[in-house]
Amino acid sequence: MLNGEVVYRFDEFVQFYVLVGKYLFITMDSTGFFIFNQNGKEKRVPIVVGMFSSRKAQNAINEVSEIMNPEEK
Repeated sequence: MLNGEVVYRFDEFVQFYVLVGKYLFITMDSTGFFIFNQNGKEKRVPIVVGMFSSRKAQNAINEVSEIMNPEEK
């Protein structure tokens, strides 16, 4: 259950990703991830989880995206 400390470098950042779980057209949960490329392997790091809506996860991703501004890498 407990993992050791891991360091991800900004230059390894690839993109954001929001995964939405639905059941019979009802959003059950959503998770926002950072996607990193470390030594050719994709690493997904969850940063936010929302229940019954994807809005909170998407809003968090939008805010972090504005702060990081990945287009200017």
